[in-house]
Amino acid sequence: MPDSLPAGPKGAVFLSYASQDAEAAKRICEALRKAGIEVWFDQSQLRGGDAWDQSIRRQIKECALFMPVVSQHTQERLEGYFRREWNLATQRLLDMAHDAAFVVPVVIDGTRDAEARVPDEFLRFQWTRLPEGETPAVFGERVKKLLSGSGAEQGRASPAASGSASAPHPAKTSRPWVIPSVIGLVAILLIVFMLRPRRSPKEVADLVAMAQRFSEPSPAPVSEARQLMQRAGAIWENKIDKTSDMLEAAEELYTRALALDPSDAEIWAAAARLDTAMVSYAYDQSNERRQKAQKEAARAAALAPGSFATRHAQACVLSQVGGTPAMLAEAENMYRKLLLEKPSDHLLIAEFGVVLTAEHKNDEAAALLEKSGRTLNDMGFIQEAGWNFEEAGKFGEARRIADYMLSQQRTWGALALKSYVEGWGFEDLTAAQAAISQFTPEELLLDGPAYGAVVIALFRREPDEAIRLLNEFPRENFSTHEYSGPKRAFSGVAHQLAGRPEAAQAEWRVALQQVQDLLKAKANDPNFIAIEAYLLACLGEAEEAGRVLKLYESLSRLGPNSPFNFAQATILLRLGRKEEVLARLSTALKTKDFPWLHPYVRFAPDFDPLRGDPRFEKLLRDTLPPGAKPFDEPVGKAASAPESGR
Repeated sequence: MPDSLPAGPKGAVFLSYASQDAEAAKRICEALRKAGIEVWFDQSQLRGGDAWDQSIRRQIKECALFMPVVSQHTQERLEGYFRREWNLATQRLLDMAHDAAFVVPVVIDGTRDAEARVPDEFLRFQWTRLPEGETPAVFGERVKKLLSGSGAEQGRASPAASGSASAPHPAKTSRPWVIPSVIGLVAILLIVFMLRPRRSPKEVADLVAMAQRFSEPSPAPVSEARQLMQRAGAIWENKIDKTSDMLEAAEELYTRALALDPSDAEIWAAAARLDTAMVSYAYDQSNERRQKAQKEAARAAALAPGSFATRHAQACVLSQVGGTPAMLAEAENMYRKLLLEKPSDHLLIAEFGVVLTAEHKNDEAAALLEKSGRTLNDMGFIQEAGWNFEEAGKFGEARRIADYMLSQQRTWGALALKSYVEGWGFEDLTAAQAAISQFTPEELLLDGPAYGAVVIALFRREPDEAIRLLNEFPRENFSTHEYSGPKRAFSGVAHQLAGRPEAAQAEWRVALQQVQDLLKAKANDPNFIAIEAYLLACLGEAEEAGRVLKLYESLSRLGPNSPFNFAQATILLRLGRKEEVLARLSTALKTKDFPWLHPYVRFAPDFDPLRGDPRFEKLLRDTLPPGAKPFDEPVGKAASAPESGR
């Protein structure tokens, strides 16, 4: 160890980590340096001594940002030099303003910040998930902004879960030194065998087995591109709750892998499957994302048309990106053949369940996933089974699975399932809120839990609670299966419920600009066009709202005899066209083709214009689903109905 250490640059980032996390910390350091950020990164395994300690104190005193790397390793170690560094950072905080941006905690595995063994002061800063140390470019941009002093940060992001994935089988290469070595080893074993006393059959078998093990050629080293692919798979595959951060980190690794080796069909296939996950989880359902998945699967097919990985990617793209009845049928056939080859493959079973669900074969999908989940002890499968039962309207089965999961392994996905079953299935908002109240503050920074909590707050006529949740949500847009768009559309509804029309108008105006900006990148996206029409109607711009509504109806092929459409109904109500909605609603509720329709119209503020109408009240009571919480008071209040226009 040198007598003194080089001084780190002033204004740099100080990276503090446990020695077991050196590889992940190195990835973070390299990504930040690539972004043009100076990083003080100590790679020595020998820490201690006065000179060392003085240098560390100087670096922490002079650095611009302190970045502790949190992991299971830091959880397990009660002592370590990194803890001295963390404590020194907290001492420096004593001289700083409360909102100064100094500590930037990053989590590289599934460690939860609520349970992390870190100084309490770290908890007031925003936490970032960098699975396995994979660092997207957007994080580097955020660090640059902090270094430039463009603003302080508060609040935390939930750490992502992490795991491992099976490595692909690399091609074997010849090793000319293996054969002579093996011959020599076998000869030695035979000599020893002959000189020693007579051995038992078991000893002979053990010697033969040992010789066979040594005779097997060592596997070829895995290419750098394949290593990147494996690291990407470890981040997102076989995870119960996949976050957008996980998928974005994995996507960056696949991009790097393909740049290194564009001739590897397995990497193209893996990238295609990740893009289908982006679509399936509603993180990015754009045409560009869908086309990217299709092109990647086609590239894999061109390179290795009959490989398992290629056929797997093609099945994914057909089912989750294509999605037409013919494509789903073809995907189902492909998955059945793939499962004959690998009957216990977790991913195949889960994806096959998605296909069956898309084909409205919910019972078969739920039975498959629940049975497989219990056999493999995989809560992800069981959770998907619960959602399938929920989609099929079998709320008792879905509740049973949610309760079982929560008794075995608490996840935010299980809590979300529980809240949906209670609120949307049994129409019990009190029970739904009881589940939502168990979300941690970190989990409420995720799209799914946050969106569900906001909706239930609005259903319960708790507008200020909805606004609180929306203000704490760190992004401007939700991205969920139910809704993808500006969160301020909900802020406007909440302010209107609270009797603050001017605040509602201001929120809707901002949301309108945001969705119009989104449409610049994704023109003719039916989802964004529907939101635009809704916001225009909320703002009282009836003529323009009507024009955009017609565009939405044409893109969505909504004719006079089309099934009930939620977006269309809410826009029509905002435009004052109550009779049209009531007529369609009467038919839709009586056919019972939409399990979620009754609770939505029973509780949603968007249907307040119909409350007080005896026909509407009677319709709700006459079509109350079995098992739903009965009406013990008037549905909503006519006085709370939102006004159309300004």
